[in-house]
Amino acid sequence: MLKCGSSAIQPRFIELVQSKLVGPSDILPELDTNAKFALLDCRLSFEYEAAHTSARRLQEEFIAHHLRIAYSAYDSRESLRSGYPSEPIVAEAAAQKMNELRLKKTSENINRDEMHEALVDIMERGYLSEGERGEIIARYLLLLAYDRAVDKEHAKTDGDSRPQIQYSRACTLVGFIDELVTDVVAKQILESKSDTTNPIQDEVQLPSTFRDTFKHARVRFTHWARTHDAKSLTTQYLLAAYIRGMAMICSRSQDTVDLLIPVLICEDAEDKTPLEESRMTAILIQVKNRQ
Repeated sequence: MLKCGSSAIQPRFIELVQSKLVGPSDILPELDTNAKFALLDCRLSFEYEAAHTSARRLQEEFIAHHLRIAYSAYDSRESLRSGYPSEPIVAEAAAQKMNELRLKKTSENINRDEMHEALVDIMERGYLSEGERGEIIARYLLLLAYDRAVDKEHAKTDGDSRPQIQYSRACTLVGFIDELVTDVVAKQILESKSDTTNPIQDEVQLPSTFRDTFKHARVRFTHWARTHDAKSLTTQYLLAAYIRGMAMICSRSQDTVDLLIPVLICEDAEDKTPLEESRMTAILIQVKNRQ
């Protein structure tokens, strides 16, 4: 729907969603703490401590004023289930707002990041489940790398009449890796070669590097969403997730993989082939706490 709208309507529609998510910018030029928490929650999919009274009240605030959805509640309202379901347009609006704050910080030479501080703040308050804090940091770093890669690959030039960058436009897998890790580590990954190549064939033709093999592959995720069982980790589900711009938080029953990012294999930079299951693969991530 966003893609099909006119270029004049798109930014106004995003502004409308942002006003529902964090409040209207003309009335509230500076985001309050809860608005920043809501931006992070919308994209990172927080899981709150069920027994924490203040965490429950925060969720109620998000439901009332920040587009969080209430799924169910006891009659006593002592406990409730709520969350941000996978909604691509809301996630796009949150991504644009987060990066608007980052660009403002850069233009004003402010040596602080409001979203970093907000994430530290909500963790220190004890609202979030202690067991998944490491995964939250990992999800945040992966999202930042994706946002930077999209910024770089779709940067606006002088005289460009397009609206603000849309973070649902995807980026190359190579560009994502370049932004995720240091130059030295990125080179090690991108110049690596498969360990499963045929040694007889290799005498005639050397195996391709990771960069050459996946030079046109693309990743696309503006937000994280939870899966409930291992059965959903199929190519069919990967295709649906890629279309929605969604990366996945694996269920607790999935022992070896914590996070999963869908990857689309493309033939060339201007690949126009229809999306198909057979062209899907994924980045599998396991998060470990430092001992």
